[in-house]
Amino acid sequence: MRFFVFSTMKAGTMFLHQLLADIAQRGYITHYSRNYRQESPFRLVSENQDYLSTVIDQEGCYGPFRHYFPLTDLENVKLILHFRDPRDVLTSMYFYLAYHQKHIPQAVRNTYIKRGIDSFSFNPSLPESKSWKQRTKEHVRRLINLDNPPTMADWFLNDYQMYFNQYLHLEQTTVLTYEEMVTNFPTWLPKFLSALSLENQPQLLQELLEVHQDSFAPPNPQSLDKIKHKRRILPGDHKQKMSEQTITRLNTIFSEQLSALGYEK
Repeated sequence: MRFFVFSTMKAGTMFLHQLLADIAQRGYITHYSRNYRQESPFRLVSENQDYLSTVIDQEGCYGPFRHYFPLTDLENVKLILHFRDPRDVLTSMYFYLAYHQKHIPQAVRNTYIKRGIDSFSFNPSLPESKSWKQRTKEHVRRLINLDNPPTMADWFLNDYQMYFNQYLHLEQTTVLTYEEMVTNFPTWLPKFLSALSLENQPQLLQELLEVHQDSFAPPNPQSLDKIKHKRRILPGDHKQKMSEQTITRLNTIFSEQLSALGYEK
């Protein structure tokens, strides 16, 4: 059986990678991921669609993937779709690019900060620089190189729509949320293991609960720092950071996704 874990940007994907690595280390699955070191035989070299189509024919678990790509062969495949409130995704992405992404020149960061999060969500053009184009991750560089780059909201909406249109309705798809993962990990984890056909592994469940019991402890509000990658865990961050007008507009743009996933508008 092949398992594919799909998510979105800024939805705890590094934690998902570590969790799957922990499961693989204990001998329960074979795990392939972009996040393994270069020398690892289980490292996916890229998330390019053409490349992936040539290497995902082995049994095991693949991902997490931060963007949609089409699977041409769904036989003996199970899917996990791991969603986060898209308004919080945009909020986290803004602070990541403005304060954390180490390859972005300070002048570009300053442009993000000056524009603010409300403009960031709907502005179709990103600041350019030679260093930016050479060093920033591909998923950000592509927004600059397109003739008509999408807004950040449109960019994320495309992934949600593709997941909904292509994978959400399939019988072999399990839908999980970032919100349950970070607020009630003991109820989320059994669902995740069940999606991997590991539901009858009480020892594994207990070990993982113990290893990750402090992974989602809420940070001390007085110690929060914009420049830290793990800035805020609890859901609903967009309510404190975005204007009412921006939230209302995003509620319309993501209306289908918010309703289907049970997010409050």
